[in-house]
Amino acid sequence: TTQPYGHSLRECRTFRTLEVSMMRRFLLLMVAVVGNVYATPEDDKAIKETARRTSRAESEVRLSLGGCDRDQSSISTCAEYEFVKADQRLNRLYREQLARVKGTTSERPLVLAQKAWVRFRDLDCDYQASVIVGGSMHGQWVLDCMRDRTVERTTHIESFLNCTANGCPGQ
Repeated sequence: TTQPYGHSLRECRTFRTLEVSMMRRFLLLMVAVVGNVYATPEDDKAIKETARRTSRAESEVRLSLGGCDRDQSSISTCAEYEFVKADQRLNRLYREQLARVKGTTSERPLVLAQKAWVRFRDLDCDYQASVIVGGSMHGQWVLDCMRDRTVERTTHIESFLNCTANGCPGQ
């Protein structure tokens, strides 16, 4: 029998099978691409830590990261992940700077400054998000603020690490 556009039923079935096969390949490719967006060792560490902090499975965190604007849960998970990633980078650079100043007169002030800065960041972000305490976005606001402050602090620590002039901390 002839189908629309003059194709036989067999040709239509063959075309449909080919179409489904191509769609499956495309979907598998998309899963592979999206699944590997967060595939570096640093990403894996941040995903594990985010899963621990949010009491979610790593697979759930990865799924949320694939669509950070899907719903409030995904938005919050993504905010947590972005903060964790920034915090891990800061901690790595802070440890480098601490190793650099170890045994100098700069060691103790760096440690005290970092502890005070962490306390300031947490309190300042709690203050900034206090206008929506109890709202579904409160946690996200706090985490976004903490991420932003952490990125700023990372820039400061990097400037210490890159400083080679006389008078740099740890020289």
